[in-house]
Amino acid sequence: MVSAFIIFHFFINVILLEKGENMKQKKEKIEIISEPADITDIYFSTSKRFYKSRRLRIRYSNIYNCNEYYWHGMLRKNAQLCIKRKDGTTFPKFFNYGYGITLEGFAKDMFKVENAKTIVDNDRSYNYINDQTTLIYVGKAKKYTFCIRVYGEEQNSNDRWVVISIGE
Repeated sequence: MVSAFIIFHFFINVILLEKGENMKQKKEKIEIISEPADITDIYFSTSKRFYKSRRLRIRYSNIYNCNEYYWHGMLRKNAQLCIKRKDGTTFPKFFNYGYGITLEGFAKDMFKVENAKTIVDNDRSYNYINDQTTLIYVGKAKKYTFCIRVYGEEQNSNDRWVVISIGE
């Protein structure tokens, strides 16, 4: 009886060792890939849910002598749009008078700004916002390049005025 127990115990250990050897994982070298340099923490958002946000890229505009953020894609008609950072803060922020959104070129006819004081001048509309202002996309559901320039009163504050333009 003792010998049967020893043989049984021996076979159990052999089986466990074989399973242990088969279950060992090989260490693999994991390569961390960094994001492209032109990716920003600024998003177009059509929802309070973050996964419905579209991340903007950055490039330098020689025409306007400043950074320009852009996204190529399609927005649905009547989508309410806001521009936000990864931490959820939106802009342009309304703190006082003199904050707003300029719609240039095609953007003037493809966006509607509700609850704002709007001044139309040729191919631009200047929209002075308040805390009830909403930006709504009313253009066709087609892929465009949406460009944004952000301006502020101070070097550290880039949240006062946003200019939106659209290219095909």
